[in-house]
Amino acid sequence: MRYKTPAAFLSALDQNLRAISEKEGIDVPRLRKQMIASLSIQSRQVDPQLYSHAAPVPKSEIRLES
Repeated sequence: MRYKTPAAFLSALDQNLRAISEKEGIDVPRLRKQMIASLSIQSRQVDPQLYSHAAPVPKSEIRLES
């Protein structure tokens, strides 16, 4: 599912975490901070192999069509 804004994502995350905490007795604020920290770390990690095959395109090969 895609969310239109980060706030919508966090709101859905909070609702899900509250439901989990009621069932499992988990500390929601701590779990939420851990999940957000994990997501932000993952978003900054880029696999160099994804771009290892890419080579710069020479300017002579770039054609602009109008």
